[in-house]
Amino acid sequence: WWGPVNQKMKPETYKKLYSKVTEHYNKAEKVYVFDGYCGANPVSRKKVRFVTEIAWQHHFVTNMFLRPTEAAEIENFEPDFTIINACKVTYPEYKAEGMNSENFVAFNIEDKMAVIGGTYYGGEMK
Repeated sequence: WWGPVNQKMKPETYKKLYSKVTEHYNKAEKVYVFDGYCGANPVSRKKVRFVTEIAWQHHFVTNMFLRPTEAAEIENFEPDFTIINACKVTYPEYKAEGMNSENFVAFNIEDKMAVIGGTYYGGEMK
């Protein structure tokens, strides 16, 4: 799991990244949100929410993940995991936080949340 690429992150570092991403989205003119499923089996699938800032990213997740088929599925949708892709955000202070790059993909499993910044690669969302 942990190695030269995937590394542990201090909770404080994650909070800084999350704050930077949410500040960015608080000023965004357009935001795309996709609520859907990861996995086809209703017993084991996970509800996922993606927040993206570029239309093709939204299209990518609508193609990769299962869309709800009934309006009732979406009305009170509570995701099991949320991924916020702020590809336009970088973290120039990365060295002080022990990170490898100003780009980041950071998961907080306890909060069931991930933030992505500085990378336009769509595959980071899957």
